[in-house]
Amino acid sequence: MNKIKTLLKPVMKYVFWIGCVAVLLISTGSWFTARSSLKSEFEKNLGDIKTSFQTAGTLKTKQSPPNEHSNAAMDQLTQRAHRLVTEAWRKQYSHQETILRWPRELREDFIRAVEPLKPIETRVDFPTPPHQELKVDFRQRYANYVQWLLPSLAEAVGSVWSPGRDRSGIARMPGQGRTGQGRTGGVAERPPLVVWDASDQARLYATHFDWERQPDSAPTTLQVLYAQEDLWILHALMHIIRRTNGDIDSPHEAIVKTINSVMIGPSAVGRAGEVMMLGARRGTGMGMDDMGMDGMGMDGMGM
Repeated sequence: MNKIKTLLKPVMKYVFWIGCVAVLLISTGSWFTARSSLKSEFEKNLGDIKTSFQTAGTLKTKQSPPNEHSNAAMDQLTQRAHRLVTEAWRKQYSHQETILRWPRELREDFIRAVEPLKPIETRVDFPTPPHQELKVDFRQRYANYVQWLLPSLAEAVGSVWSPGRDRSGIARMPGQGRTGQGRTGGVAERPPLVVWDASDQARLYATHFDWERQPDSAPTTLQVLYAQEDLWILHALMHIIRRTNGDIDSPHEAIVKTINSVMIGPSAVGRAGEVMMLGARRGTGMGMDDMGMDGMGMDGMGM
């Protein structure tokens, strides 16, 4: 211990100066560190300011740069476009109302009951409470009407409807002819002008129009409303085929000779809006007006 005191005794004379040097060195290091940090921040801020000046400088070269007046004008244009779109949709809806009419074969009391039920999603709840259901008589009447209509749609294009019942209410078996008699007396029936795949007809009937196993053999109110939308589309498709083929007497004259499948409603998801053309070319889908909905006598679904 004494030796240490002896060694430090000369140093103790210079403690003050040693402390001054230490403080100077620490201060100098801190200054350099702070200067480097401030320099980096300064350069960053300077770059941001230059970028802002350059952006502002480009506005000088533009005519009528954005400002509060242009923003107000843009809001007016947006509101005007919104009004035009709303008006266009309203006109389209009104136009469709004149086309998509409930068939008169269902009689006035039925039509008066179903016409107020649109738009469907806001008028009929799901699941539908009993007080919102149409009368059983109305729903059975509609089921019978569909059984009558489907064969007539097939016949309209010169084809044969296989599943369900024919227009007289007699069960129709796959392969029967347009009269529902098939081959009689060994005389071959006249072949259909358009061959509509019987399995596709069975699928279409089972997924959209088969209510025989339901209570009272009748569709629900929602099924009636949605089935009618499907029938309007199906009617338009058959109308297109008939117009495309024209007035023909034999299958070889037909442009559309075979119907492999008719997809409507949920089954059309993924295939909607596409038409396979010859040579594997694709065309765009047709709108409601292009589908021949205008002036085709939707009353009674007449062709």
